[in-house]
Amino acid sequence: MLFRSLVNQDLFKSIFDPMTEFVIFKMKWLVEWFALIVFCFALYIAFSKYGNIKIGKDTDTPEFSTFSWASMCICSGVGFGALLWFSSEGLFHLFESSHVINAGNAGKAAGVPLAIASGYMNWGIFGWAIYALCGIAVALPAYRLDRPFNLAGGLYGILGDRAYTSIWGKGADLVGAVGSAGGPAAGLGVGLLLLTSGITAMTGYTIGLYGQMGLVVFFCLAYTFSAYIGIEKGMKRLSELAILSVFLLVCYVFIAGPTLYIANTITESFGEYLSNFMSFNFFTDAGNFVTQKDGTAVPEARSWQSWWYTFYIVWWVAHAPFTGGFFARISRGRTLRQFILGVVCFPTLLVIVVMGVLSSAACYLQVTGEVDMYGALVKETGSSIYNILLSYPFPKLSIAVAIFCVVIFGVTTFDSATYFVSVQASCGNINPKPAMKLMWGILLGSVALIFLTIGNFNGLKGLGVLAGVPFFFYLIAYMVSVLRMCRMIDDKKL
Repeated sequence: MLFRSLVNQDLFKSIFDPMTEFVIFKMKWLVEWFALIVFCFALYIAFSKYGNIKIGKDTDTPEFSTFSWASMCICSGVGFGALLWFSSEGLFHLFESSHVINAGNAGKAAGVPLAIASGYMNWGIFGWAIYALCGIAVALPAYRLDRPFNLAGGLYGILGDRAYTSIWGKGADLVGAVGSAGGPAAGLGVGLLLLTSGITAMTGYTIGLYGQMGLVVFFCLAYTFSAYIGIEKGMKRLSELAILSVFLLVCYVFIAGPTLYIANTITESFGEYLSNFMSFNFFTDAGNFVTQKDGTAVPEARSWQSWWYTFYIVWWVAHAPFTGGFFARISRGRTLRQFILGVVCFPTLLVIVVMGVLSSAACYLQVTGEVDMYGALVKETGSSIYNILLSYPFPKLSIAVAIFCVVIFGVTTFDSATYFVSVQASCGNINPKPAMKLMWGILLGSVALIFLTIGNFNGLKGLGVLAGVPFFFYLIAYMVSVLRMCRMIDDKKL
């Protein structure tokens, strides 16, 4: 029944759409509270006496340099979104954001800073705090007590060794497995949008189904090989290359584009983000009323907040198992303070800079009338970054660099997912056999290939979101478990 619903568009919509919409429309107030609570909990752990606790034995030292570690965290957590959404969210919010519309600036230059600030909210500190919580919960028992490196271990502070054998622990592993399989495969649909749009922009040729299938096979081979050769030779080097490449591209856009405007817009957008931080998080559109046929007015929230910020939080939770788990794997020897602040601050800084530059450049082209960026974006979601580059000198060269960035970010995301699923399938062994990584890499790619063929990436996307719903409860349990483990460590009992 589940597989049938995924491959049948109409059946999927009839089953999963109402469930997904219930979560993001009816429960958004609860989701917003949850995000803030997790963030506050992470800050408490970081700045309390527990912040000095090491992930691992007291004598352990970090396995990777700060740059390498931060690069891997960013790449496994951001993925294809670095160029797709960072260059297009500002445009979407400029025309669709309830905040911008309420200010009377929809589609106007005056609305750009608030629009980009809305993007900062979606990709900012809350999602990374969720990843950090999951990573801490898994890492503490695994590295301090040499227990299996799996999601069940996150409940160790509550259940002790029974966490690995109880139904609750098995449930965590199962939910994490569903999210780890569905999330990256759905994300590949986003990557294909970017790649096909880029190839079309550079060559003029439109990529058909067989070409897209070839791209999926290429991705599969690339990330499987990266996972196969190990983190040190694969993920680490590719992540460093990805960060350097996107930095080069962003510098080019900043210099070749309206430099002063971009600098001013980033500054103002960051100010909007800080000044509206709490109101953005708790916005439910409660003041929006619509008039019914009988003339009475009733409250009816618009869909923007639900399909953007609330959806993002649920999506972060759905990805927390494999992304947070991978963060934990590469963080042995770091203190909880270093881990939390690094996981939250480094990616958020990249978001502010990269989204600030790319979305400012896109919005500038829109509001000056040089290019109808929003119109093109509505027709083809992956077009924004390439339309920016087509407006600047050396378009083919810069588009080639952008395509390279897309490939590298995609490979690193799937590499981390392949590695983490292999660890889970190896009963928590942090050094799974190469054959295991090879098998799961091919399997994840095959899932993406199947749903590309039948044309239903949305089925996997919806499944990934719904898989994240039960993980909300696990993350709440993780907070209790982490606090108890920290107290045990402080009392020399762990």
